[in-house]
Amino acid sequence: MLPRHLYASTLQVTYNLLSNRYIGGHRYCPPEHLEWSSRRARIQEELSEYNADIVCLQEVDLEVFSRELQPWFQQRGFQGWFQARQQAPDSSLDSSLDAP
Repeated sequence: MLPRHLYASTLQVTYNLLSNRYIGGHRYCPPEHLEWSSRRARIQEELSEYNADIVCLQEVDLEVFSRELQPWFQQRGFQGWFQARQQAPDSSLDSSLDAP
């Protein structure tokens, strides 16, 4: 067995973005915190701070992933793909992004 200090480490982060489809049930949040543009900025800031090797996202709308998140992650050297939920193929997506 190798000594612990020789192990490679990988930081994996999983994050639920709260799909816009499910926003209505969160009445306790201030409305401005539920707006996607505001949430996107805070989510991207937090994900940047993690400096993760692998990021798994849940409740990602296809349009949001394709138009906004995937390009943002690609600029940071990630490759990404998404997988539609089997229960609701026309709804939100689960997505993963891997650093090079």
